[in-house]
Amino acid sequence: MAAVGGRIVYLPRGNPSAVRSISPEELKRGDGETGAEKTYDVSSLRIRNFRRSVIQRDAAAVFEAVQSTLGIEEVSQAELITSLVLKRCTPEPSKEALMIAICIGMRPLVELIISLFYEFPGEEYNGCRHSCAFPPHLTPLMLACMCNNFAIAEFLLLRNHHIQLPHRADCYCEKCCDAAIRPSFAVATLDTYMAISSEAFLWLACRDPILAAFQLATDLEVCSRVDQDYKSTYWQLHENLMAVCLRMVEQCWHMQDVEIVLSQKDGVQLSHCQFQFPRLRVALECHMRTFISAMNIQTALQACWRGDWGDYGNSMAKDVWRLIEHSLLLPLRAPLHIISGGLLMNSFKSPIARYISGLSSYVFFLIVLLIIRLCARGDDRANDRIIKENGRRSETTAILYTSSHSLKMRFDLIFLWFFSGSLFCWVMTTAIISQDGISKLHRRHWVFYDFSLIYDIYFGAACILAFWRVFYFVQLKRYVGSTVISIVRCAQLCFIFLTTMVIVMLSFALGLTTMHQAYKGGTAIGEDGSVLRMKDKFSSVLETLRNLYWSFYGYLGPWEYALAVGNAGPDFKPVNHLFVVIAGEVTVAIYHIVVVVTLLKMMATLLVWRSDEVQDKNDEESSESAIKKRMADEITYQNLLRRLFARCVHSDEFVCRTVQRVDAEKCAETSAVCVSEE
Repeated sequence: MAAVGGRIVYLPRGNPSAVRSISPEELKRGDGETGAEKTYDVSSLRIRNFRRSVIQRDAAAVFEAVQSTLGIEEVSQAELITSLVLKRCTPEPSKEALMIAICIGMRPLVELIISLFYEFPGEEYNGCRHSCAFPPHLTPLMLACMCNNFAIAEFLLLRNHHIQLPHRADCYCEKCCDAAIRPSFAVATLDTYMAISSEAFLWLACRDPILAAFQLATDLEVCSRVDQDYKSTYWQLHENLMAVCLRMVEQCWHMQDVEIVLSQKDGVQLSHCQFQFPRLRVALECHMRTFISAMNIQTALQACWRGDWGDYGNSMAKDVWRLIEHSLLLPLRAPLHIISGGLLMNSFKSPIARYISGLSSYVFFLIVLLIIRLCARGDDRANDRIIKENGRRSETTAILYTSSHSLKMRFDLIFLWFFSGSLFCWVMTTAIISQDGISKLHRRHWVFYDFSLIYDIYFGAACILAFWRVFYFVQLKRYVGSTVISIVRCAQLCFIFLTTMVIVMLSFALGLTTMHQAYKGGTAIGEDGSVLRMKDKFSSVLETLRNLYWSFYGYLGPWEYALAVGNAGPDFKPVNHLFVVIAGEVTVAIYHIVVVVTLLKMMATLLVWRSDEVQDKNDEESSESAIKKRMADEITYQNLLRRLFARCVHSDEFVCRTVQRVDAEKCAETSAVCVSEE
């Protein structure tokens, strides 16, 4: 297969041998070649006789040849094809007859009709220009691939038929911008993707069908996002493509075959080539959940995950000792493994052993956090400006652990930011106290931006994220992990709901403020002598919006946990710590969003949607998340630079990258050599 000007052409492996013509008498006697050569001569004789009958306009002979190929019962189709092939003024009737033969699915009939294009060189590659049944952009090879007819597609590819590969829907080159104004452009793009996503094209026209399917799936996702008119069709093509990939990997009957498929490094970024199964990384980037959740893939990944612990789960005593080695004895074993350069304590080479060790170290980290918060400032120590009661060793351990493990994902970066902020406030508080010498002062005399107050905010948020990160480890558990993933998937719906809620609340806030703002501060004495004072709930737009938001939940409003600091100053005015108030309300708001909006919505979804489709999707999500966790690598500056370079590569130069670009580059030289030899 080669590509010239964006076209994919299948290159035959060798020139066909010369065919000796045989007479009908020799054919009857059985003389001449035998086997495949004899069958080839019979086909050649039929094609020559059919072509001679068409040129001589012998309608009866043409009809007999077509009907003998189709069958005696297909009289109407034989008459239609006969009438079309006898019109030799232009190639259009013959092209329409060829398209009809492809739709019927008879390769012998296609071979007969395609022999009529000798007088019209190059016309057999194009579509019908004036047909009411076939659009002009639909070529014979496209139609054969859309019908998923392997025999006809192979025959056309051997005759150097090609498909003009489309630009993606997000391409804004000059050619695409000019063609986008035509109504048929979107239909032509859809038909082309429908043809190249068929099994016939992937198997016959692509050197690596699985890699081509992965890259094509990415293009289909982009097209579904950009082209909203045919979004459902593109998604259906995407689902069919994932089913094709699943059938491909299911053809592997032995685990060695699966490992060979997953070990291919074509299309993998250089930084991912060190993985045992680099092809899985490509599947993750292309969101091929169905492929990842295949039984063969999961079995191969499980064997890789266990490593030397192949018998894990068979002996309880042995498993318990392994857990003790990588949990309680981890402080002794890990330094020996590091100092010896991996020569000692070889059990760390197994991914599952490293997972248990990481989980054990994280549990120790959470215990340190609990110790710190149990010794938090309160009661008599509430007025201490210096942060010393938590223990420098404990806080240093927590901060160092976070700094060394928080470069894997965006959540961990936020995690590191909070701990780094608390460390910075800790250092600044120590510096300020060493400068002014005031280590004990009542909080009513503190400014609202005091570093000690900000430290409490940062460290409190870091503790919340630290315990949330436990869900990162439970994703490997099939049922618990799928529930956690489904909750996270509700985040997008949560944002849409909150946006709608803000718009509605803002509209009501404007109306209520207009009606009640004039009564701000008003008082009235009732008949019983009680004084009714107008509250400031609707005194301004922001205050009204704030109260409407908390009224949505119906409880735990900000007035229920108002901060009472005290009075200070010459005028004995109340002191307000603004940052603490804001941080408290934001924390409670996030808690309400997570519990009331996300979790309740997820609970309702799980109670209502009990169909097998949802359960299958949860299995795919769990499989994908487990593979991501098991293949997660330490992110360094090298990987960050690789990500930046990948973004640069996918810029304007590669906007029009297509599925078969790799095949085109590798076969271009072969095509040039063949042309030069001819």
